[in-house]
Amino acid sequence: MGPKARQAYLLASLLAVTFPAGLHASAGFIRAHGGKFVDEECKPFLASGVNTWELMEVAAGAVESKKVQLSNGQETDVVQWTLATAAANSLTVMRMFAHGVHPDFPLQIAPGEYNEKAFKALDYILDEASKLGIRVIMTLGDNWVGADSKPIYSSWSISAEESEDPDAFFSDPKCKQDYKNHIKKMVNRKNTRNKRLYKDDPTIFAWDLMNEPRCDCFPEEFPPPEYMTSCRPECAHKLQAWVAEMSSYLKAQDPKHMVTVGEEGFWGPGAKREHANPGNGWASLTGQNFTANMNLPTIDFAAVHLWPDNWEASASSGSMTGQLAIGLPGIANTQKVP
Repeated sequence: MGPKARQAYLLASLLAVTFPAGLHASAGFIRAHGGKFVDEECKPFLASGVNTWELMEVAAGAVESKKVQLSNGQETDVVQWTLATAAANSLTVMRMFAHGVHPDFPLQIAPGEYNEKAFKALDYILDEASKLGIRVIMTLGDNWVGADSKPIYSSWSISAEESEDPDAFFSDPKCKQDYKNHIKKMVNRKNTRNKRLYKDDPTIFAWDLMNEPRCDCFPEEFPPPEYMTSCRPECAHKLQAWVAEMSSYLKAQDPKHMVTVGEEGFWGPGAKREHANPGNGWASLTGQNFTANMNLPTIDFAAVHLWPDNWEASASSGSMTGQLAIGLPGIANTQKVP
């Protein structure tokens, strides 16, 4: 049996895995303890995994995908194949966008109004992941343009719109309340497949407050011109206050799961490790403060995203020093960074 045939056989076998009644592969919550991830028996849990960003759309049929045919003639869908491939490669955690990517397929259509088809897709992914022992990090929203994003929340608030501030989302009362309402909706969602509330489902490894929250500071020169308000310290203060407020609210709604920020992992101005930021100084002006976030009692572990090409950074230049991660982008370590 050749390598491809062996892999196909293994995937087919994984798809047929079953567990005793009432027992799931992902039974028991993972938590951070003593700088490590541990399981319900306080044994070390090795987090290594993969990042996905359109799996909800694929599961819902909003993005066209073909059935995957295995060498034995079996067909399976992309969601099952992705999870089985992860399991076959000993990956334990999958980070996914638990929100829309495309503007025409949001999870939240309007404040408090949800796309049930998208929610059922999340139900399906979580249920399938549970069967294969894959834990899932779920993002609650997106900083960038598209569905369920910072600009969308701002568009739902008259005061945020009228301010013409691209970062009004982080301090606008309606935006913050809408986001809290969404958090409450997510953690209390009952899975239509296994009837678990999301807040009671140990398949969820952690909640990700937002995918890459940051101020809209994109200067072409450094220091940036004064008119670029997003690059001023005031925006960083608003962002950090938002992280503290939202993580505290999330922990109150769901104390069983871990919480991480979802940021890229830059240090703010004056931080001890500011020199480790990529670029010529712009990274410290994005409002992120890795050290401050890790000192919050409501943030359980650190996660960084590595985009050396986008940041025009390279390890050889030393600009990536201090960027810590286990596995692939989106999978994190638990050490508090001094």
